[in-house]
Parts: sequence; structure tokens; C-alpha cells
Amino acid sequence: MKTKPDQLFNSTHFSLKLDCSFKVNVKFISLHKLFNLLFIYLFFFSQFIFCQSLQEAKDLMKSNKYQEADSILTLICNSISERDTPYYVEVYKSLAINQNHLKDYQKSIHTWEYLISYLSPGHKELGDCYFGLGVSYYELNNIEEFILQNEKARDAYALAFGRSDIKYTKTLNSLGLGYKFNGE
Repeated sequence: MKTKPDQLFNSTHFSLKLDCSFKVNVKFISLHKLFNLLFIYLFFFSQFIFCQSLQEAKDLMKSNKYQEADSILTLICNSISERDTPYYVEVYKSLAINQNHLKDYQKSIHTWEYLISYLSPGHKELGDCYFGLGVSYYELNNIEEFILQNEKARDAYALAFGRSDIKYTKTLNSLGLGYKFNGE
């Protein structure tokens, strides 16, 4: 006797391991609930794959394999949207830093500016973005923009973390360097 598809999972117990630290025990009653669980599983699985790819790109950057990292980061950026991942900012920051390593400063500037336009005032990553943008301008020998972006980074760090934070101090040091190069 054949079983109906929606009866296959009635009173069936099993465990679904989503990652190393998260385990879900589920008793299925209907096929509809199975599809809901499958959707959730696929979401968590895609996040796991995404994290693995991002970590692989970061490891390649640490190994000075910037071209390979760029391919992975570009693929990730082309396949996600703001709503898809909590790592959206981290991916774009990694891409901009990697573009600097590749000496593609115009692309890096574009990526930093895109990320800055995405973030709201007071966001904890905003200072890093202004600072990174300043580094790109410095590499192009545009000291005025380097100073301007470091001033914005200084203000963003002060707003997000306070004036006693090490990032705030680092930015003051960079500003001093910029002022020296600019003859101020």
C-alpha cells in the first residue's frame, strides 16, 4: 500500500544540525511544515557557505593573494543584497581594502563611497570607512582629501566610541601626518 506524500513525515523525529552550535529537534506533522523547515535550513546553509567564502577571501588576503581574493569578494558582492546578510558591511569593507592592495585606488574609492552612503550616521563602521577612503586618497597623493576623510573618521569615531578610543587616536596621528605633508 502506497503512502501519501503528506503522511510520510507524520510522527517522524529527526535532528537537523545547522552548524556546529545550533541543533533543532523537530516532529513533523505535515509536508507543509517540512517545506518551511527546508527553507529555514537552506537559509542557514547559505549563510554558512557565505561565511566560509568570506573567510576564504580574508585568508587569501593574509597570504597576499589579492587577485584570488578579489574574485571571491566580487562574486559575493554580486550575489547578495543588503537584506541577505548581517555581513554586508564586512564584505564591502574587505573588497575595498583588497582593491587598495591591488593598487586599484579608484575602485577602492568607489567602494568606500558606496559603503558610506549605505551606512547611517553614528554607525560603528562609519569611521573605518572614512579612514579607508582617506588611505585610498593618500595612495593617489591627494592629501587634501586624505585630511578631509580623516577628519570625518575622527568625528565618526568620537560619535560611535568616544574620544578615548584607540581608533580616534589613530586618526589623530594620521591627521598630523596629513597636516605635515600639506605644510600646515
